[in-house]
Amino acid sequence: MYLSMDQGVTQFLRSAENRGLSGKNAENDTINELAIETNTLREALHKSLIEDMTSDIKLGTHGYLPEAYEVGNIASFAYSLTDLPSNDMLTNK
Repeated sequence: MYLSMDQGVTQFLRSAENRGLSGKNAENDTINELAIETNTLREALHKSLIEDMTSDIKLGTHGYLPEAYEVGNIASFAYSLTDLPSNDMLTNK
């Protein structure tokens, strides 16, 4: 399970569609644009803010949306479902 600072996907897909792309072409363009913006946002953050976080998430499923959310992850904390942190720990991070 991840607590993720992630980007929304829909606006990137709509932008691709507004440029005349559709289907897989629009989805591929969205993935590429997300990757570029994700890297830009990561680079803009001070390293100390994200040093204890991971930039790679694996949602464990396939398809456009899971891939887009994996690519759009700026930074996240990974947690085991069997060892979730307390609410106090989550609110104080």
